[in-house]
Amino acid sequence: MKEIYKVKLVSLVVLEKNNQILLIRRLNTGWEDGKYTVPSGHLEEGEKPLEAAVRETREEVGVELNTDDLKLVHVDFFDNYIHLYFKCSKWSGEPQIMEPNKCDDILWASYNDLPENLAGHGHETLRAIGENILFSEYD
Repeated sequence: MKEIYKVKLVSLVVLEKNNQILLIRRLNTGWEDGKYTVPSGHLEEGEKPLEAAVRETREEVGVELNTDDLKLVHVDFFDNYIHLYFKCSKWSGEPQIMEPNKCDDILWASYNDLPENLAGHGHETLRAIGENILFSEYD
């Protein structure tokens, strides 16, 4: 009998305002440091994806989200990870760096003018989100 393939889940939040998205630059994390990504993180034990999205966004950029305002806009699969991307255009608070030991810059960028140094498959995924493509797989 084959062993069941186990995957890890990550919730990512695309905060969108005036046709721009919020990006943060990773620092001292051990993965893709110096590159930009959207607020994100692994699900914790017993946590649901929307709960993780709210928690990670609060921890990383200090804004409060309501799960009812999150819309699943993309799913991708890469290297035994499933990434769930939720778009949100309504929140309370002003985005700011909340974990200076893990993030050293925050910026707003349009889908058409993203920084070159995006983490992972950031360019492909954000382009897919902009084109309303729901699913991607990467080698």
